[in-house]
Parts: sequence; structure tokens; C-alpha cells
Amino acid sequence: MCQVSGRCLKKFFERPLLYSGLRQMSSSQVGKVEDEMRRKLSEVFKPIHLEIVNESSMHNVPKGSESHFSVSIVSEMFNNQPLIKRHQSVHQVLKEELEGPIHALSIKVHLTSVPPIHV
Repeated sequence: MCQVSGRCLKKFFERPLLYSGLRQMSSSQVGKVEDEMRRKLSEVFKPIHLEIVNESSMHNVPKGSESHFSVSIVSEMFNNQPLIKRHQSVHQVLKEELEGPIHALSIKVHLTSVPPIHV
């Protein structure tokens, strides 16, 4: 067990940041899987807001992997649907990716009547 000491704190602050993989990527850094996800979700849901973050770098996967994603989407199409139906519809659109390269997908589906909360 590590006690609070100068050595212990130094080890803590030298660790890489957990969320360092959340930085914005330039269009040249966006991969094929992310591009395809964006195309499909935009085509089907006509979102007011769509944010896709490749979180793969925060996991034990090879550099440049596209296996862990977070999706935040706002669309009028979700306004009369319960939360479970909204998630199911996103899963249906991304079915091919979920059966293949995507290992984990975090989904935040927002109604247009309730703006998303950024933490």
C-alpha cells in the first residue's frame, strides 16, 4: 500500500492522463471506421449535433486502433422515442461495425427539446 509521501505523489503525477485520448483529431487522423459511423448516423438521423470520439487510445490496443468509441447525437427523430428505442436505433444503424471492428460503444442520445449537458 502506498502512503502519502513525496515519492508516492511523484509516481501519481507522472502517470499519463486518463483522458489524453479525447483530444480533437484532424480530418487526416480520423479513421475509416469513424468516417463510416459518421456517414451512416448522419444519413439516417439527420442530426443537429453529432460527436464521435475514438477512445481506443485509452485502452490496451495497438496504436491507431478503432475499437472503442463514444457517440453523442442530437436529432429530432428521437423526440417521441423512449431511451431504449433511441439506443436500439443507433445500434441497428451501426450493426455492421458492432459485429466487426467496434468492441465498445458508449451512446448518448439527446432529444432536441433537451439540450445536451457537457460536463
